Amino acid sequence: MCSSPHKHSDAPAEWSDLRPLPIDYAARLLRDWGKGWAADEAICYRICELLGGLPLAVFLAGRYLAQHKLLAAEYLDWLEEAPLDALDMGDQRHQSIPLLMDRTTEKISEMGRVALGIVGILSPEPFESKLIQIALGMKPKEANRHLGELVNYGLLQRQTIDYQVTHSLIGLHP
Repeated sequence: MCSSPHKHSDAPAEWSDLRPLPIDYAARLLRDWGKGWAADEAICYRICELLGGLPLAVFLAGRYLAQHKLLAAEYLDWLEEAPLDALDMGDQRHQSIPLLMDRTTEKISEMGRVALGIVGILSPEPFESKLIQIALGMKPKEANRHLGELVNYGLLQRQTIDYQVTHSLIGLHP
């Protein structure tokens, strides 16, 4: 076990895309992230097929299930109605990310979405909540509440006192 926390500066200088996960592994991760709301193995498997096994998409789906206490079957119903028809064809599966980001951000408070927009400018660098406080003219407690909301949805992670986006595509979402 490592005694010091990982830092963004420890990452390789070049970004590399993660390949889609094998569906059985992606389904297991969805069940872990979705907690008891993603207990049905077959449904999780189908969700991950529709998401093309993309790690960020599976992560966002799992966090959404846990955050909203939504059964995987209900999420699957929505996903099957979503415009993901072409996802089985090569790079088009990446269309699932903006769709899931829209689904996630529609549940975030207005100030949480404003904070996310500011965070997009800062990404991928870690930042302190003080930057959001200053940018939005709010008190520390209020800024931390909105940033905490973004952490709960898996859009940010907390690095000791710093925050950081969980994936570079999150900073690109309008």
